[in-house]
Amino acid sequence: ALFHDSYTNWSGGAAPVERATYLARVRTWYDAGNRAVSTAMRPVSIDIEGDLAISRYVLREEFNDGTAFVVRFTSVARRTDGR
Repeated sequence: ALFHDSYTNWSGGAAPVERATYLARVRTWYDAGNRAVSTAMRPVSIDIEGDLAISRYVLREEFNDGTAFVVRFTSVARRTDGR
């Protein structure tokens, strides 16, 4: 429910994937017993141009298997119908 119907995810290198494909991959990962046990996000910048917002942030997640990653994200959000 948190992802808009037109959500697209691109993780670098590979082609972008549509919402259903992305959520199916997350479900497979989750069903295998994986869990994020700690999440921290540090904003870098937010730029708003009309109905578009571009946010950049650094995300660190730690997982129940003892692994962790730190990744830089850029998210683009578009206002639709005033939301």
